[in-house]
Amino acid sequence: PQFKVNELEQFPVPDMSKELQDQIAQIVKKIMDKSSQNKKFDSENAQVDELIMEAMNLTDAEKESIRNFQY
Repeated sequence: PQFKVNELEQFPVPDMSKELQDQIAQIVKKIMDKSSQNKKFDSENAQVDELIMEAMNLTDAEKESIRNFQY
């Protein structure tokens, strides 16, 4: 998706602690390393998803809906 400058204000950005940001960054680094080696990183991707959903203060029902989403 593309955002116009005037739409960025409406985009929800969670207020995350430095600790949570670092935790996500470490997992993303693992994903990037595995990706460069053509290895699977499904479990790491799920970990990032869970941390982001928690940071966004989603309800259990919202989280379950996201987990079950098929594209």
